[in-house]
Amino acid sequence: MPDERREEIDTAALKRSLDALAIYSQHVALHKRGAEFVARCLWHAPDNNPSLTFYEHDGEWRYRCVACPAAGNVIAFVQAVLGCDQAAAGVGPRQMHP
Repeated sequence: MPDERREEIDTAALKRSLDALAIYSQHVALHKRGAEFVARCLWHAPDNNPSLTFYEHDGEWRYRCVACPAAGNVIAFVQAVLGCDQAAAGVGPRQMHP
């Protein structure tokens, strides 16, 4: 019987290797606001004023919406946008941004 265990994903290494802002900007129009970026949230409507904030924390770009529970890192963002699990999201960013 073949070994069907999934290979563990080194999420820290994956996040370091990605250009998170480039991935985010493929799905939302980012606007610089100080040291952060803002955009209209994908997960609630209408979002007439940008409520989705992209910010750097401990060397990692994260996102948070002030109007809904959307929040996380670039992998969580890809998971939410593509509707996939963490393993698929680990592949997704490379496909979206070679």
